[in-house]
Amino acid sequence: MLSSGEQTEHIIKNVQGLNFTGSTQTGRVLASLAGKHLKKTVMELGGQDAFIVREFADVNLAIDLALKSRLNNSGQVCIAAKRFIVHESLYEVFLDGIAKGVQDIKLGDPLDPATQMGPLARKDLLV
Repeated sequence: MLSSGEQTEHIIKNVQGLNFTGSTQTGRVLASLAGKHLKKTVMELGGQDAFIVREFADVNLAIDLALKSRLNNSGQVCIAAKRFIVHESLYEVFLDGIAKGVQDIKLGDPLDPATQMGPLARKDLLV
């Protein structure tokens, strides 16, 4: 019987590529094995996906995209924007726009076309 480490290497050796979302520690091990077997790899590690707004950005477009990036699938996406880095010259406008955008979201039945944000997977995700 193979150990879990041997099983992991066996799997990586026999796939075309690897897409992993999880901890940096596990990602380091998987990236090492993927490199050993020359596999294409995409890693999202640590769960702190940054959304960066530079000083020359169209702030209204940035607000719209930030809301979509954070709230897609009720915010229950591993690659949803979680950390917003905004140039100081746009900060107040961006913050006000995000606050208004969140307040204006229509919550409700996901089968209703007017609903912009449906239910969460679990009650504890409300906080």
